[in-house]
Amino acid sequence: MTGDELVACLICGKWWRSLGHHVRHGHRISADEYRDRFGIRRSQSLASPVVRARFAASIAATIAAGKLDHHFAGNAARANAAAVKGAATIRQLRAQGINSSPGARHLLQETIAAVVAAIEAGAKVATAVKQAGISYSAYHAGLARFPDMKARHDAARKR
Repeated sequence: MTGDELVACLICGKWWRSLGHHVRHGHRISADEYRDRFGIRRSQSLASPVVRARFAASIAATIAAGKLDHHFAGNAARANAAAVKGAATIRQLRAQGINSSPGARHLLQETIAAVVAAIEAGAKVATAVKQAGISYSAYHAGLARFPDMKARHDAARKR
């Protein structure tokens, strides 16, 4: 394998195609914690250039074949990231409606309800979503799916 096919873990020095799964399971820290520890931007992928290129080519081919329009390409990219980045991203994907199974919908509703309850108790939105393990945009996407939660959120914000 060439240098473009692997990336080195800065904790143990081993080489991997992608570090997200490795740091989660090998070192018991999240990809974001790994990035913070070593000063890596959150937008920087932990996958090798070859892995990123393969994924981009796969998405482009899927769009070209008409199986995925450009509007949903971001969801596919986030779905791939979920496989790499772990549970926190999966919660965000569920909040954005990518997995619409009844179990995921229930989990989503519980997560959004927990954030709304924290806001009703006086927490700031940014703090509440961070504690719930979802992004700000995932939270608002979840509010769009649950009008009753949106009404509670709006009422709490007006106080």
